[in-house]
Amino acid sequence: MSRGELRKIVCGAGIFAMVSACGAPHGSASTGPGSSSIASLTSTLRELLPTGQAVAAATSAAKGNTRGDPAKSAGLIFDDGRGPAFFSLTLARSAVRPSDLSAQCPDTAYHPYSKCSSRILAGGTRLTLDEQPADQARPGNGVLGRTALVTTADGNQIFLIETNAPDDQADRPTRPALPLSSTALAGIVTSSRWAPFLATIPARAPVGSPPLGERPTTPHDKITTLLSGLLPPRLRIDDAGGSDDFGHVTVDDGQGKSLVAVNVQHWRRDDADIARVFAEAEVLLDGTRLLETRSPSPHGGAGAVTWSADTLDPTGLRVLVVAVNAPGYGVPATRRDPALTVAQLKATALAPAWHHLPDR
Repeated sequence: MSRGELRKIVCGAGIFAMVSACGAPHGSASTGPGSSSIASLTSTLRELLPTGQAVAAATSAAKGNTRGDPAKSAGLIFDDGRGPAFFSLTLARSAVRPSDLSAQCPDTAYHPYSKCSSRILAGGTRLTLDEQPADQARPGNGVLGRTALVTTADGNQIFLIETNAPDDQADRPTRPALPLSSTALAGIVTSSRWAPFLATIPARAPVGSPPLGERPTTPHDKITTLLSGLLPPRLRIDDAGGSDDFGHVTVDDGQGKSLVAVNVQHWRRDDADIARVFAEAEVLLDGTRLLETRSPSPHGGAGAVTWSADTLDPTGLRVLVVAVNAPGYGVPATRRDPALTVAQLKATALAPAWHHLPDR
């Protein structure tokens, strides 16, 4: 995946969140003891690649992962005779096992073209493999990214990405296919040769403990199950996913794929923040507040529009239902309008069944 796009995706969710370069200037050096060994890290990566020409390349430096842990990174432009490709490697270390969130497959609401798998290896190590367009806003330009991520039980993470283009300005691939298969990438990230480099990275212990949430949370599978039962039967459901308090499905009525997503939140009735959100809302007979919107997608995507119904009932239950005329956020439209009308979104958000969802 190209360097500029890698930076964007790294700041998102799922598999790409483990090596956050958010806030790190492009091309800056990796930090922590042993930074001078980056040349050796690059050389080791080169030795694990097939026969071909390779030149060291600047990477979007990884100052640390999303928890602020130190990390090291190396990049290569590689050509095996079929055209140049870009490889980026990042090693990170924590004093505790990284959360499952940092090792799971990307959320398809934000990465609808992801082809991902994840499994547990010996010793509790998790291996996550993925492939998707390098630039989700231009999925048809042929530039692909394939990744392999290892997350060990003792806090190590090894992340390798390859793309069939050499830089972040590529409008088209410079080779017909990615250099390595997923199996080959997995062989590199599971190599024992990274152990000496990981040993030079200080394992930072977490500072403090995250505060306990005041509001209950709802598992995403409960949300998507309920949402699926509320949708018109003419819609075929192709995909489902999400996270706590957020569930989504991709539906198709024969006119193209459309994302339908739901946020379920519990607020105190006297909360000033949520009161401001609904200050101009329509008030229904039972006191529920309703906001309806039609707008260009705030996440971007050529031709993408978002329609929504946002409700807050007198108990503090908020249900926001959104439909996009694309299979995910930030990608080009695949149909003229979302698969649900605003009236259908409103009916879905106001369904009494949301009051009976189990909390975690």
